[in-house]
Amino acid sequence: MAVMNRRDEAAWEGGRGEADVKGRTETPDGQIGREHQTPDPRVRLSTPAPSRPPSHDGSSRPPLVSVVVATYNRAELLRQALDSLGQQQTDGLCSYEVVVVDNGSTDGTRAVVDEIAASYPVPLHYHYESKRGFPAAANTGMRHAKGSVFVLFGDDQTAAPAWVVSLWRCLNEERADAVCGPVEARWISGRPAWMSDGLVRRCFSCKSQGSERKRSDHCWVGGNLAIRRSAMEQLGGFDEKFIRGQDAELFLRAIRAGMVSFYEPNAIVYHWIDGSRTSWEALRAWAWRQGKYAALHAPWRKYQLLSVASMEWYASAIGQIKEYVLALVRPGGAHDLLLCKIEMRILLSQFVFLLRLWLAWCRCVMTGRKETFEEYLVCATQHA
Repeated sequence: MAVMNRRDEAAWEGGRGEADVKGRTETPDGQIGREHQTPDPRVRLSTPAPSRPPSHDGSSRPPLVSVVVATYNRAELLRQALDSLGQQQTDGLCSYEVVVVDNGSTDGTRAVVDEIAASYPVPLHYHYESKRGFPAAANTGMRHAKGSVFVLFGDDQTAAPAWVVSLWRCLNEERADAVCGPVEARWISGRPAWMSDGLVRRCFSCKSQGSERKRSDHCWVGGNLAIRRSAMEQLGGFDEKFIRGQDAELFLRAIRAGMVSFYEPNAIVYHWIDGSRTSWEALRAWAWRQGKYAALHAPWRKYQLLSVASMEWYASAIGQIKEYVLALVRPGGAHDLLLCKIEMRILLSQFVFLLRLWLAWCRCVMTGRKETFEEYLVCATQHA
């Protein structure tokens, strides 16, 4: 398995974990695969497929679901992921295709896909996207997909045999716009004894909302999400400015647009976590990057000329300090203490990068060059 450098890995951890995206503006409908603040012409993904296209003999084929897999330098894990996708049991309720988007891999990903495609039980398509990052790769996959429903899947995951059909059933039985499911952790090199459930949920987005189907107001996890083509076109796809937290940002836009989201407990995927990501040093580095990206995408208000950070940041910092103190005095609070340390490191990193941006903002405000600061933000995001 090829090893990513730190910057490339950071870009691809974008689908794992959450970022502070409160206060982002809504996205105009139909801007697919672009940065949403750019006034580009509206572009549709493609002509939506009908829910039951007629076959050549007049019969009705099952509706088509498109599983989109974005990948970067994980050829062997991708092989495992595609193997699980090829074993889906749909009970004749739907058919599906798999769309793999190679985001600049150098480890033979194309050869792996070509090898598997020769005997794959469903249509398997390969596409290449040179713009780095999960949002660009996912948008490319959806532009090439033919289904009336998009299902997003990670290259470091495997799926339960009834995953696709469980998402499909919930989507249609509840008339939802989107459906998410639980993500369970699997450990390639074993789980460290000190790794608490809270750290797994926070750092690897392995989350569950229980054992009952229900309407959900929880942020989506990009590796286990089904969304109607019409809904994704309305939202305009993922915002490609985001290196991290793009699934949470998309969810907030969906909620503002009045879309209905459900949780389906039977749509289970398994996230395979490499040992290189489970050391304490790796989690600290992840937390620092998380705070950096949260700062880059945080909204700016005039009063921050005096306060630097927002009032929400100060409230979070005070709350986290309280949690840290409680973890110190609480019996058996060692695991809680580790999670508090990660949360506090995220807040510290966010403040450090907010301070850097604040200095640039002050210069731009004083010189009346607002557009310069916006350009600075774009540049800082691209080189984060």
